[in-house]
Amino acid sequence: MFFGRAGERKLDIRVRITNGEGEVVIKSGFFGAYDRVEISQMIEAGQFLGPVKIMAQLAFKVEVGERETFNFKLAGGIVVSLVYAGPLVYIELEKMSSELDLGKNNNQLKKLASPLGLQILNEKEFDALCNRLADKIDWPFGGESNDYDKLGELLALHINKRAKR
Repeated sequence: MFFGRAGERKLDIRVRITNGEGEVVIKSGFFGAYDRVEISQMIEAGQFLGPVKIMAQLAFKVEVGERETFNFKLAGGIVVSLVYAGPLVYIELEKMSSELDLGKNNNQLKKLASPLGLQILNEKEFDALCNRLADKIDWPFGGESNDYDKLGELLALHINKRAKR
């Protein structure tokens, strides 16, 4: 996870593997905002370290986060993600939206969250969750050779674990 700025825009760049699929994702806007612009590019899982090496040159804050995520697709393009981050568990509700549909879709997600008893985080609460994850679960990545070794070992464990399923 690479966190930084390009001009005035906050960027959150992820090089990740989800359900065995490699992907580079760039999210633009406040880190916890409901209206961020998000683009992604699929990559082969074996290409994972290449984009990491490229992104590491941006001098952003870099962390490695391990999450086990279960995605559930609901009607209307809504995705519910159950995320396990070590001892922390949280739920994300998302729906890809155009600018025209943003308000309507945000209301739809709020209506879904309410009867489920899900708390929608404000910026301060979101930052507190991220800080908790950074302090307790994630580890800083400095781009040193030992960081790449550790990341490569984690990647191999992930691929082997997935292959055994």
